[in-house]
Amino acid sequence: MTLELSEHEIRILKIWSDNVIHSGHYGDGDITLPDEHIILQKINQTIPDSNVIFTEQDIRIILIWSDTNYRTPEEIMLINKLKSLLQSPEINDFEYYENPFHIFKVIINKISTLFIKPGNITNKTNRNKEK
Repeated sequence: MTLELSEHEIRILKIWSDNVIHSGHYGDGDITLPDEHIILQKINQTIPDSNVIFTEQDIRIILIWSDTNYRTPEEIMLINKLKSLLQSPEINDFEYYENPFHIFKVIINKISTLFIKPGNITNKTNRNKEK
């Protein structure tokens, strides 16, 4: 998913991440989760008013960070911008390769549609209730 970030939006993302990562929950910033570290690298390398590629998981983590916001109009606009990405049907091919869990989820869904029929699950459940 591609997102264009202004200089002010980049600053807001850094504030949100600092509020969460340095909040003391994980040792006052001594430990950064790998996903958070990757997102911070992307944010720190972003040139203002240029596009950044985020995965769906990145956006969800950033939205968790946004819980620490002060509800300024700029923050609310950024939150809405991030949420609109999650509702977008656009899926970037890059995301499939960057996030191995996405590939795993797609494979499991394909396999389950081949072998599991909805009627079979309900029939087994009903048979167990009859006994």
